[in-house]
This record gives sequence, C-alpha cells and structure tokens, in this order.
Amino acid sequence: MTTTALPHYDWTEHESGLDLDSGDVGGDYQASAAASRRFWRQLPDGTFCVITSYYYATQKYYELDAEGNRTGSESDDAESFDSAERFVDIENMTEYLWCTDREDPGSTEINSNYKYEYPLDMALDNVDRAWALAQAQARMESAAAYDLYDGSFFQ
Repeated sequence: MTTTALPHYDWTEHESGLDLDSGDVGGDYQASAAASRRFWRQLPDGTFCVITSYYYATQKYYELDAEGNRTGSESDDAESFDSAERFVDIENMTEYLWCTDREDPGSTEINSNYKYEYPLDMALDNVDRAWALAQAQARMESAAAYDLYDGSFFQ
C-alpha cells in the first residue's frame, strides 16, 4: 500500500502574540474579555490569509417549562423568562480573513468568514472560571493547528 503525504503549509504567528484584551467579539452572550492569537500566510497571488482565533466566556439563560425542561428559547437575560437555567461555557470564534495587507487586514479585506465552536461544551460554575479557561485555551493555540490549511478558503 502506498501512502501520500499530506501537504504542509507554514503559518506565522503575528508579532503581537497572545492578546488578553481583544474586546467584545462574541455578541450578546459574551461575558468576559476575549483572548486571541493571530496567524497569517502569504498566498501565491501575493494576498494574505489571516486567521484570528478568539476565546471568551459566554453566559446564556435557557427558558424552562413547568417540568424544568429546556424549551429551546435562550437569552442573555434571565429576566426574559419566568423560569430559566443559567449556562456558562467558553466559545471559540475563528475569523478567516483574505486581505491585501496582513498588518491592516480589516481595512484591506477582500472576504472573510467565521466559525464558532464550544471547545469544552460543558457547563461551568461561573464566568471567572470560564474566563480563566478561555485564556488557557488561547495560550495553547498555535500556528501548527493550521498546518494542513492552504489559506485558499476564499479563492
């Protein structure tokens, strides 16, 4: 049996490294600051793919019916429901951005897309604990996570 090696692509971490104050990127459910890492790769046509991975605590409330089961409705405000269950977790939002200047990706954007994931997918006891775990996740993020991605998502 013959095996073919997978292609490998080199990504470079942005000079800024780990950013523990990346602002409000997670919308209504974001309950902490965001921690982020940014990586980039120049494409064959001279443009760039820039990947920014954000981690932050989330907090939402699920409406409960009379039997205590989730109804499917959710909100960032417990007061929205007569009976609600609080759910705290961490979210990872990864932005894939195609641009002409890796140092100013937002202003030179050609196209972009986002992916949202819950890397732990578990209920945590409080937002402070979730924020600590979000920071730990961001610290573990590395360019090696994208070695098999050629950056041509938008072409």
